[in-house]
Order: sequence, then C-alpha cells, then structure tokens
Amino acid sequence: GSCLGNPGPCGAGAIIYINDKEEKLKRPVSNKGSILLAELIAIKMVLDYIESFSKEQINTLTLFSDSQTALGILTLNWKSDSYHQTINEIKGKIKNLNEHGFLINLNWTPGHANIKGNDEADSLAKEAAKEAETLAVDDIVFTKQDVKKAARNSVTKKWQRRWENSDTGRHYFRFHPEVKDKVKKDFPSKKNVQHNQQFTNRLF
Repeated sequence: GSCLGNPGPCGAGAIIYINDKEEKLKRPVSNKGSILLAELIAIKMVLDYIESFSKEQINTLTLFSDSQTALGILTLNWKSDSYHQTINEIKGKIKNLNEHGFLINLNWTPGHANIKGNDEADSLAKEAAKEAETLAVDDIVFTKQDVKKAARNSVTKKWQRRWENSDTGRHYFRFHPEVKDKVKKDFPSKKNVQHNQQFTNRLF
C-alpha cells in the first residue's frame, strides 16, 4: 500500500506468483485515505483474486505484507478505530477460503529491503496512489477520526460565533478573542498539569 500524505490519495498494489506465472494487481483506493487502508485493500485484493480459483488449482496461499499493523489486526485481533467493514470483509474471505479447503498464511516481510516481490508491489501501489488523486468525492473513505475532527471543528466554529456576538464577557474577550486559545488556557492538558505539579513540589 502507498499513501501520498496520511490522509491523502492512496492505492494498493500486489504481485501474485502462481507456479511460473506472475500477476500484477493495482487499485486506486481513495483520494483521502490512509496507509493502513491501502495495506488492507492490498490484502483484500489478493484474496478476491484467489477466490476465482478452485482448490484443485490452488490450495495454499502464502501472503506477505510489510504492514505489521494490518497483520496484527487480522491475525492477532488488534483493535482498530477505523475500517471495520473492510477488516470484517477480509476476515470473512479468509474464513470462507479456509472452509473450502484453502490454507491461508499471512506473513510479515520488511519493507524497502530490496525484496523483489515487495518492491514491485510497492511501485504498483505508488502508481495507484497517484491515480487516486482523480477519484470522485464520493470515493473518499471517511474514518472515525475524520468524523470526530469534523464534529470538533463544527462545535468550535459555533462557539466562536457565539463568543464574538455575546453581550457578556467583553473585557475578557479583549484578551482571549479566540475560543481555541480560551480552551487551552482554561483547560490545561493533563501533561501540563503534571509538569506544574512537579514544579510546585520542587518549590516546597
């Protein structure tokens, strides 16, 4: 998987070796996605391809990915805040292939280590990421973090308008016209509180 910015245009790429044949796959994923999404789609793309074969043609798939996060989510049940549908689809495909007699092995391989198949897949993913820049807005994949950020920005803008148009607190407004600045000063972070406490303890 490759992403031009995180989030940004992202794409997936894969190289499949079947006997003496080599199949190259690539797919533009989203014009506002993440590297994790691209890595997951790359794995899903390979599974989609393998589903077209019968057990007699292929009975074992050894899949290599340089994304420890994607592999951890799929094999070790690591938690993910996003892409639940994609993750569940991949797990469902693996389960379905196993039930039909396919043996699926997911393995990690180091990235950017001059490993032929992985480097070629990375090049395909980069090509796909560039193609993803032209995807329509409808193809944007929104994550849980995107929704939270949009909600925070919306609330902050509304609060800012109320603060600017309010008839009260005008003296305070002269020193703190920005809501963001007011929030930071009125509600210090836990880290800052701890530092202040440590400093106070040294004084006494």
